Amino acid sequence: MGSSHVLHPPKDVESDSRDHLGKRLTACLAWSWVLSVSMIGGMMLGLWASWYHPTNSRLWMVPFGLVLVMTPVLAWVSMAASEICCHIVVADPQGQYHHEHLSNEPLA
Repeated sequence: MGSSHVLHPPKDVESDSRDHLGKRLTACLAWSWVLSVSMIGGMMLGLWASWYHPTNSRLWMVPFGLVLVMTPVLAWVSMAASEICCHIVVADPQGQYHHEHLSNEPLA
């Protein structure tokens, strides 16, 4: 009897799975974008250090590179903190655990 539920999950489980997959894909794309921006900033600082530092020319590259490196780091910390702090683990009546996002509603 329980095996038919596993073989043919209810429609709401399938839609939840698709929603979860979409959210994970969006999160992965955001993380990869943040990582690539940080790498570009690091490469810009490395380029300036190797080519222009001896002559102290093109100094605009230093603050620009630092902004590109540090902004994604702050974004990583912010996204990680919001994911950790805004989710709780809840057990449903079947004894399965799942995560729920905290809303702005007060807890009863």
